[in-house]
Amino acid sequence: MDIFKPIYYLLIIFVVSITVLLIFSAFPIAGNYKIMIVKSGSMAPAIKMGSLVLVKPAPEYEVGNIVTFGEISKTKAPTTHRIVEIKSQNGQNLYVTKGDANDAPDQKQLTKR
Repeated sequence: MDIFKPIYYLLIIFVVSITVLLIFSAFPIAGNYKIMIVKSGSMAPAIKMGSLVLVKPAPEYEVGNIVTFGEISKTKAPTTHRIVEIKSQNGQNLYVTKGDANDAPDQKQLTKR
């Protein structure tokens, strides 16, 4: 039965780690990790609807990065899409995003906050 002890301890460490991450992601701290649920199939097959995504702001973004953006409220869910183009306007980067399963890019371009 000693073979199950390491597995048991690894499982306990995993559960505690996920619990701590979930608790800290609930606080509105700038730069904090957040766990969110993908509520559409626009990123399929890379990210399926119902998947959990771990979100943390990055210092820089590149074409191909997957980003989560938009309002988070009881009635609005954020969007998770891929950056397909970066434009520069008045010295500020504008990010063009698109869901992998979508035919066209998103209409609204993003700026870094």
